[in-house]
Amino acid sequence: MFPKFSNLTSLEILHLNGNLFPGEIPDSLFNSSYLKSLDVSYNSLSGKLPTWMGNLTYLQTLLMAGNHLEGPIPIEFCSHENIEILDLSQNNLSGSIPSCFSPISLLHVYLHDNKFTGPITKSFSQSSSLVTLDIRNNYLTGGIPSWISNLSLSILLLKENQLEGRIPAELCQSSLMTILDLSHNNLSGSIPSCLNKIPFKIGFRSGKFRLPVFLDIDLQLSAYSYQSSYIELLQIPSYAKPVNYEITSVEFTTKNRSNFYMNNFLYNMTGIDLSWNKLTGRIPPEMGELKRIRSLNLSHNELSGSIPTTFSGLKYIESLDLSHNKLTGAIPQQLTELTVLGYFSVAYNNLSGKIPDKAQFGTFVDNSYEGNPFLCGSILKKDCNSTLEESQGGHEEGENSFMEMLAFYLSFLMAYAIMVVVLIATLYINMDWRNKWFHLVDACINTCLCKLTNQND
Repeated sequence: MFPKFSNLTSLEILHLNGNLFPGEIPDSLFNSSYLKSLDVSYNSLSGKLPTWMGNLTYLQTLLMAGNHLEGPIPIEFCSHENIEILDLSQNNLSGSIPSCFSPISLLHVYLHDNKFTGPITKSFSQSSSLVTLDIRNNYLTGGIPSWISNLSLSILLLKENQLEGRIPAELCQSSLMTILDLSHNNLSGSIPSCLNKIPFKIGFRSGKFRLPVFLDIDLQLSAYSYQSSYIELLQIPSYAKPVNYEITSVEFTTKNRSNFYMNNFLYNMTGIDLSWNKLTGRIPPEMGELKRIRSLNLSHNELSGSIPTTFSGLKYIESLDLSHNKLTGAIPQQLTELTVLGYFSVAYNNLSGKIPDKAQFGTFVDNSYEGNPFLCGSILKKDCNSTLEESQGGHEEGENSFMEMLAFYLSFLMAYAIMVVVLIATLYINMDWRNKWFHLVDACINTCLCKLTNQND
């Protein structure tokens, strides 16, 4: 059973995470108006989020992930003006995210794996200090708001929603961005060429990345900690310094698999995932200027044109996925300069020519290139001369087919012209035929005029 508390009016910290407490959140916590940190994540709590939680105006950390909570986020949550960390992920919450929920103090938001619907609207629009926004795996609709560049985002995860429209160019102004995941949506249009303006700094560490649990501790306070069926009363001395713990792990797809990054691995991870959308047009050559990026996934779109030779400038790239598009031309030999590349796929495009086989490219297997019939090389065990002849043969066959069709139409027009000339010459020479022809034409005209007159009557 969930512990019942009473008369804890001075309680500031309550951590009950990692148990199997069933039932609803007790109303007895309503009296703990000075509560600053509440962690009831990874239990079996059910029911709706209590509206009285909006009265906990001192709350700075609210962690309720991994439960069975349902219903909407109460509009009363908009009263949390001091909230810094909000984690309601992995529940059954639904409805729209309140547009009024935009506290200036907010640093990290985790709402992923719920059933939220509707547009993002103005939620978080005033949270200028927001570093992490993770709202993956919901049913959000509409476009990506342009005001998102006004935040301090380092991690933006919008994967697996129903977002549509273009990728706003304002995202290019997100100078602190390290991980951008817009995959599995319905985004359309071209990729903004200005994405190269995002520095994607490797090893970027900010104080905002460390999540404070105990803040502004003065004198002595009592905090209940009930974790893994063990309860104790923590006496925190007045000289205690704030305790920090690392940001929760972030899921990001790289090297064709989902990985969880945390601690130093997260600080050193940079990537863009725009896969599984409806993006069109060419890949901007400017993306080759993203020198610090480690992962780039543009697969499962409708991108066309050639692979930019400027991609040789992606010196830190470890995973590059361009598969399932409409790319044409050859794979640039300059890509062999990518010495740390560990995963590469251009499968199911319309690429042709010889596959690079030097440096890292000598280690990639044939399924990195499947679905491109005119690619050749030792990895595919396909001779480039025969492939070239086959490609040229197909091209010549297409040209021959076009010439045959053109000859057919020209001969038809010539035959028709000759028939008209012969008819005119015959009527000119033979007076009797000419009179009969004119009589026939007059009869046809009179018949048509009579029918038109009868219809008008």
